[in-house]
Amino acid sequence: MLSIEEILALAEPNAEFTELQRASPIKVGAWDKNTDLKQIRGIMAKVLEAKLAAKPNPSTLPYVEEDVRITVRDRTAIAVRIHKPRAVANDGCPVLVAFHGGGFVIGDLEGVGPLCQLFTTLGGIAVNVDYRLAPEHPFPIPVQDCFDAVKWTVDNAKNLGINLSKGILVGGESAGADLALGVTRLWIDEKQTPELTGIFSSISGAVTEDTVPETYRDRFLSLKQNASAPVVTADSIEFIRAMYKPDPRRPVAYPVISPDLIGIPRTYFQACGLDPVRDCTLIMEQSLIEEVLILPGFDPCKLQTQVVPPLQPLNALSPARRDGLSGRKSGGGRLQLTSPTTFEPPVYHFASSPNTPKEAASSREQLWSNMAPKSKPPEKKQQSLTNFFQPKTVNGLAAAFQKSQSEARTSPPESPDSSRKRPLEEDTDRGNNGPDKTIKRAKGEKGDKTNAADQGKSSFFTPGTKPPAESEPKSKASAASSRTGRFAYSQASDVNEEEDEEDQDPSMKQRKEELHKKFVKKLGHPDSMLWRRRRQDDNEAADEEEGEGEEDEDEAPPPPKAKKGGARANKKLTPMEIQFLDIKRKHLDTVLIVEVGYKFRFFGEDARIAAKELSIVCIPGKFRYDEHPSEAHLEKFASASIPVHRLPVHAKRLVAAGHKVGVVRQIETAALKKAGDNRNAPFVRKLTNVYTKGTYIDENGELETGGDGGAPSGGYLLCITETPTKGQGTDEKVDVGIVAVQPTTGDIIYDTFEDGFMRSEIETRLLHISPCEFVIVGDLTKGSDKLIQHLSGSSTNVFGDRSRVERVPRTKTMAAEAYSHVTQFYADKLQQTPDADASALLERILHLPEPVTVCLSAMISHLKEYGLEHVFDLTKNFTSFSARQHMLLNGTTLETLEVYRNATDHSERGSLFWALDKTTTRFGQRLLRKWVGRPLLDVARLEERVAAVQELVDEQSSTKVDRLQTLLAGTKTDLERSLIRIYYGKCTRPELLSVLQTLQRIAMQYPTVKSAKATGFTSPLIASAVLSLPQILDLVVSHLDKINPEAARKDDKYNFFRESEQTEDIEDHKMGIVSVEQSLDEHRGDAAASLKRKKPVDYVTVSGIEFLIEVPNTDLKSVPASWIKISGTKKLSRFHTPAVVRLIAERDQHREALAAACDAAFSALLRTIADAYQPLRDAVSSLATLDCLLSLSRVAALPGYSKPTFLPSTTNKPTISIAQGRHPIAEHTLSDPYIPFTTTLASPSPLAHLITGPNMGGKSSFVRAVALLVLLAQIGSFVPADALSLTLTDAIHVRMGARDNLAAGESTFMVEVSETARILRAATPRSLVILDELGRGTSTHDGAAIAHAVLDHVVRENRCLTLFITHYQNLARLAEGIGEGLVKNVHMRFTAARRAGARAEEGDVDADDDEAGADEEITFLYEVGEGVAHRSYGLNVARLARIPRKVIDVASQRSREMEQDVKIRRLRGTARLLTEVLETNPDQLDHLISNIEQL
Repeated sequence: MLSIEEILALAEPNAEFTELQRASPIKVGAWDKNTDLKQIRGIMAKVLEAKLAAKPNPSTLPYVEEDVRITVRDRTAIAVRIHKPRAVANDGCPVLVAFHGGGFVIGDLEGVGPLCQLFTTLGGIAVNVDYRLAPEHPFPIPVQDCFDAVKWTVDNAKNLGINLSKGILVGGESAGADLALGVTRLWIDEKQTPELTGIFSSISGAVTEDTVPETYRDRFLSLKQNASAPVVTADSIEFIRAMYKPDPRRPVAYPVISPDLIGIPRTYFQACGLDPVRDCTLIMEQSLIEEVLILPGFDPCKLQTQVVPPLQPLNALSPARRDGLSGRKSGGGRLQLTSPTTFEPPVYHFASSPNTPKEAASSREQLWSNMAPKSKPPEKKQQSLTNFFQPKTVNGLAAAFQKSQSEARTSPPESPDSSRKRPLEEDTDRGNNGPDKTIKRAKGEKGDKTNAADQGKSSFFTPGTKPPAESEPKSKASAASSRTGRFAYSQASDVNEEEDEEDQDPSMKQRKEELHKKFVKKLGHPDSMLWRRRRQDDNEAADEEEGEGEEDEDEAPPPPKAKKGGARANKKLTPMEIQFLDIKRKHLDTVLIVEVGYKFRFFGEDARIAAKELSIVCIPGKFRYDEHPSEAHLEKFASASIPVHRLPVHAKRLVAAGHKVGVVRQIETAALKKAGDNRNAPFVRKLTNVYTKGTYIDENGELETGGDGGAPSGGYLLCITETPTKGQGTDEKVDVGIVAVQPTTGDIIYDTFEDGFMRSEIETRLLHISPCEFVIVGDLTKGSDKLIQHLSGSSTNVFGDRSRVERVPRTKTMAAEAYSHVTQFYADKLQQTPDADASALLERILHLPEPVTVCLSAMISHLKEYGLEHVFDLTKNFTSFSARQHMLLNGTTLETLEVYRNATDHSERGSLFWALDKTTTRFGQRLLRKWVGRPLLDVARLEERVAAVQELVDEQSSTKVDRLQTLLAGTKTDLERSLIRIYYGKCTRPELLSVLQTLQRIAMQYPTVKSAKATGFTSPLIASAVLSLPQILDLVVSHLDKINPEAARKDDKYNFFRESEQTEDIEDHKMGIVSVEQSLDEHRGDAAASLKRKKPVDYVTVSGIEFLIEVPNTDLKSVPASWIKISGTKKLSRFHTPAVVRLIAERDQHREALAAACDAAFSALLRTIADAYQPLRDAVSSLATLDCLLSLSRVAALPGYSKPTFLPSTTNKPTISIAQGRHPIAEHTLSDPYIPFTTTLASPSPLAHLITGPNMGGKSSFVRAVALLVLLAQIGSFVPADALSLTLTDAIHVRMGARDNLAAGESTFMVEVSETARILRAATPRSLVILDELGRGTSTHDGAAIAHAVLDHVVRENRCLTLFITHYQNLARLAEGIGEGLVKNVHMRFTAARRAGARAEEGDVDADDDEAGADEEITFLYEVGEGVAHRSYGLNVARLARIPRKVIDVASQRSREMEQDVKIRRLRGTARLLTEVLETNPDQLDHLISNIEQL
């Protein structure tokens, strides 16, 4: 980006502007807060009326305009104008959707009419949008109107004659430019198609002081510099924003704040030097990783200036070339490149006036070659959009100016072909008598300065075009007029250029050869351009002089002579590439991001990966790192690059994609390198950071994972090992050990267990922990390996995103080595901090089971690479997964009950956690997630938690609760993660200040609280949490007193500590710097004496080189031979004296030492705070507990929620009693109210409910609701029911749904019965079991038999509370067969009616009718009633699913026949039973009665 000095210089008026300002001073007042908008709109209405009256006859125009009205999202109609060429191409045209300017408060379709009209002359169709204006319609309504207009254009493209494949542009001026950028952001965010091809952004204001990136804050100068500019002032900008009310937090208003700018199409910018929002364009352009060129010194409403994206980076050009492009030229004076315009938007016209259809077609072809989306267009075809536009005067500023301009227009051109260009006139004094064409320059060429100077040609003009020359002036005034006349800024097509070269005569070719020889003589071998470019990439190019506009630089000394065949003819690696390979070969599994100058670069295969994941360009080259013969023809590595300030964003994206990412930084500073002995060697670079998904910790907070629709991962790094123990096939058993670490919070979970062939225990722990990265020690068994691949292998897996897997080999002596390693690790820690707690902890660690110790050792070794092994010091955070303080929900239960994610799109919305999550802090949200997944089994803790929620509900409007809510709402920092970053020593200075100030604010909320009673809360849980907050106040204040807050916010390491807290090293080096600077100041007199001057010399700084002494070239004889020439111009030279060189080196050494001392002092402060990590973490944990309790209280305050009642397990048998219960998730997602239910399960009876009912009758919803209500109660939450009383359940086992397991080779029915077998083994009398349609995956007889046997087993053997859903109506007999009332028949109520209107029975039984079937209509009542539903009404569901009527009729007939057969058999059986009872066996009377009831 331009330096601050260069940016400020853009506002310097040139002679042309000054003359125009003097001749025609601007009299229009700027907008401010007192502006009468109504009056302005009245004036604009009159202007519009005049414009419309002056419009020519439409039939004479080369385009057609049509006004239509379209409907936008809020059903409002807005106007759009379609501009079409009279002859539309058969295959359609590209389209431009244009938005007018006017500060969002004025403007109409005429605003960008000229731009749209121009577009039609180029063969395109333009859609001009009249969006609604502020303040009546503030943000985001204008953006939405424009977005809807673009969408309407795409939807109606065919009818409009638009071919979207040829390109779709959006653009506008001023406010229209902001809208174009906003529409593009919205288009990308909503994943609309097709992708936009480009943006035209003229004088955009899409950056504010609140939204400017920190990297460019010091470059955001125009708002203050041009605060009082003509017409548009800083007050005008404030007025516009006050009317429009854009939201600074939304990327649609300010795209620059978007976390990801990837996907923004190619953008063409225009800006003005005197515009208060000039730097908005500069910063926006830099954020889009482009280069922008600005012609300085022009006001946006007075003069229209072009901003041209060059074909090569500005910084890569020579000073002369760069100055020419930015509006300066080396030979003195300024380029006259603009024409004056009025306060109306400029009128554009085609730059090269195609005189023939062939030329016009060629021109259009060039334009659309830019617009059409292509993978890689040829370099010759890349032309900026502004090449096709040319400002033209409209309604002149003053009569005198109009007269002079008309004279310029009527002056005869030199040739017919140059009618739109100012004539090129010979200048014999400057040797301007050469050929008509300029010489085509090679890319990267610094330019032939001699030629430019001799011929007086500006380097601004591109190859193949004639630079304008000034006519012989008759007078000063007339000369000014001719300069401000029409101008043509164009770039001729490469086709025409090649034709011109072919037509050149021999004398022209000879002239070119001579110029080429001059070029070679001046700059060395032609391949030196490649050599220079490589040196620039390594940030080792020689210092370049800053151009001063009026002086030519001295010739540079020729570079070293290149070897024959070019610099890389021998294909040797550069020193920087050798350096990169040395690092890469040690980290082949890591994607390396290498700091090279002002960019970070990828090389080889890393570049291909980065291009794929980041959607950036990969420059082709070698991808392998082993010099393979297949790539011998390639000279350099493939590469890709990103800007420095985007490193955190792109590194995070690579890590989230599952890659291991390393950052290689330059260790040396540029200043020391220039003064050192190795200035010609590469920068010293080292691998400074390595990241993976589980270890990513940086100043931007947590890694945002979660694919499209995926639930977020838990951020855990999980290490797993297993050992086969016995059995094979279905009898296989394995011993498993796991250690899971969450580096961002310090939590550590461990467990060891035995698992069966279904691997259900592993699956349960993986679903609870949700790891984002695996470390696998040794080889896993086939079943476990397939399970992990199945759960983590896709980008939309159950953990939310693709999980990274690393494998560590396991040796036979691994167990002994792990024990020794862990012992040594903690013994070293014990020596550093010897105390009783540490000794007890070591004892605890050494008694961990062997599989856990193996995983712990592997995890310590793994985290050492990332510098995170210190997390295991926080052993207070060690928790066992299998601790029986919590109910263990297995993986199937989590998925079936939708605890963490819904079963539809696997997102968090629609889950139980989503329904409960009303937290306001990130650490509170994480704690609530743990609560939801691990319900309590301790009645005392549950009562304590529910009592706390009850108190918060009762006191929800009180001051003390409001105080808590305000405290939590104001805590935006993720304190839990920030504290662990402090502990790791990875915290930044601004972050440290923010954390400490947040903790201070929290502690100061209760400064006088010294006891639980003083908190004002009766709940012990709330009181203890509040009481822990003020205890950290003294600790936090003691650290804050050492910090200078202003310096900390600015990340100023040198002044971070207050003066009284600075270390001796910092003070010594600061004094050393002051001493050196004093010596440098005193040396001015000595230098003056050497030059025989009386007055001390003044130092100057040029191109970042300080303490230069300027000496006019006429006085060089006075310069001592010991002085070192650094740079110079034709008029003066700049030197460093030997003393200055020595003092600068001494000062730089002090600066480096000062920086090191400041870093050391900051690290020492972080270590001091880390020593107090535990009390700070305890305070944050208390705050998280309060956040969770407040979240549960907000849920409890919802209508219809009640406090659950917990029955003592010692005196009560297992019981669940629900009155008017509702589904806690469905009532939030359904538009209709949920129909409540009442049910009771109790021991001894009824232990089970046998549930029947029609398909889609609500059976599954009912049993899920029961399970979720139990789960909610044991979390400590209120429940959506009138009353709920229960004894605590130790587990909830669920078998629902149908799915197979192809990874394990298991069919749907195999999965079903395997899960059932696990439930039968694990269920206890205090478990809740839910079985849904067991046995449906096999034959009717086998399925019914299995269902019968399982139901009998769970109620007789397991004796657990059970909800059993079935469509086997004959299972109803089991209720009577078991006896003792253990099983109760219930069904989901419904009504069945003939479609002709005949009503059947309602309520508890089905509407049996031989004629019924396909013609029956079923009404679901969703109520639970006693009895059995003897039919399932599957034909009704088939009809709802729109199965063809013919098929349903056949099915209905077959159903009636089979039912009739069954009835006949039952009737005959009943008759035989009746005979038996009457004649021989009266004991069968009960059986007979049961059969008759079923009939």
